[in-house]
Amino acid sequence: MFTRRKIQLLTILLCFTTAFVVGCGEKITLDAPEVTPDTRINLIRQADGDYLLRTNEGGVQPIFLGTRPTNIDWTKPYGERQGKRTIIKNPGLADRYFVGMLTEKGDTLIVSDQLIPLSGSNNFRDIGGIPTRDGRFVRWGQIYRSDRLSALTKNDLKYLESLGLQTVYDFRSESEVEEDPNILPNIEGLEYINEPIYFDVEDTTHIKERILSGEISEIEASDILVQGNRLFATDMSQRFKPFIDCLLEGKGPIVYHCTSGKDRTGFATLLLLSAINVGRDTIIEDYLLSNYYRYELNANRLKKLRYASIVKRNLNISTIAPLMVVDRRYINAAYDAIDEKYGSVEAFLEQEYGLTAEKRAELVDLYTYGPAVVIDGEFVPAEEGDLEVEKPAKIDRTVKPTKIKEGE
Repeated sequence: MFTRRKIQLLTILLCFTTAFVVGCGEKITLDAPEVTPDTRINLIRQADGDYLLRTNEGGVQPIFLGTRPTNIDWTKPYGERQGKRTIIKNPGLADRYFVGMLTEKGDTLIVSDQLIPLSGSNNFRDIGGIPTRDGRFVRWGQIYRSDRLSALTKNDLKYLESLGLQTVYDFRSESEVEEDPNILPNIEGLEYINEPIYFDVEDTTHIKERILSGEISEIEASDILVQGNRLFATDMSQRFKPFIDCLLEGKGPIVYHCTSGKDRTGFATLLLLSAINVGRDTIIEDYLLSNYYRYELNANRLKKLRYASIVKRNLNISTIAPLMVVDRRYINAAYDAIDEKYGSVEAFLEQEYGLTAEKRAELVDLYTYGPAVVIDGEFVPAEEGDLEVEKPAKIDRTVKPTKIKEGE
């Protein structure tokens, strides 16, 4: 049975498990991430500035390059994809690139690095490229989800400046912000919004001590996150309305975040992706990617927990491990609560956030783009002006593509 005192642990633990390192001797290891980035095709920016383009199919294919999805030059191939692993040598000039390719059907496919490579953040990622149920895709470079932004380096800030962010939306509580203030890039007009999402519970003293002393069992800790996600979808659902309103105002490019970038941020992403017609299975896969991107960090913390066991013998490390990760049970608890109370996600979005079909269509227009094809070398969006690009002239077939190094 959950008391209000136990439920308060959720928000505290979301912050606590990110910043805290203590110890116990129990041998606990993390399961390998259940979900990894799309293996069909993905782009990874490497430390030296080169890009690794990975696909699950071999062959040779022309690729096109741009610093924005909207300025890819579809008339002149930058190079060729060669095999399943292709190294695109550092193009220089810009920090981030978008690679375009043509499918066998003539559709255009755009890909970029999903994880933004920052030294001071491990879960800052672009949700662009996610497919919707009606054949559209989330726009690249418009919506980012992240963990805290309090440890960004000078190079990180320089990189973020190149993304053209307009809004930083912070879900953390006042105490979290005070203890760990964000370090923001110097972007003219950048708006910072702090709309705390936490539980209104009176007594938060000695919470960490109770965990360290072993008073909370592994089952209780895990169930707290299950119950917390149910509360996100019920009692606390209105706390997310300002975020939805912000999206409707078109304040992108936007990054929204909490402390770990997995729980409050995870539920906010559920709301956004549901509103723009992304399927439930796809939303859950994106949610579970936090385990992939945070795996090394979490594994190192568990290792340090064991090393500190000489000092802290009462801590049950198996209690901390479930709080470091996301789990299908957590997000499914939110879906179950929605289905039980509202009958469908669509009804939930309309009743709680005023997202009628018309309002959802506005979000779809703002944050997704439709299929596009190249016919006889001419770029033709499915919807006129959908990608906000000028139609290029026919591809110049006399241009010889740059040779690109094939990966091992």
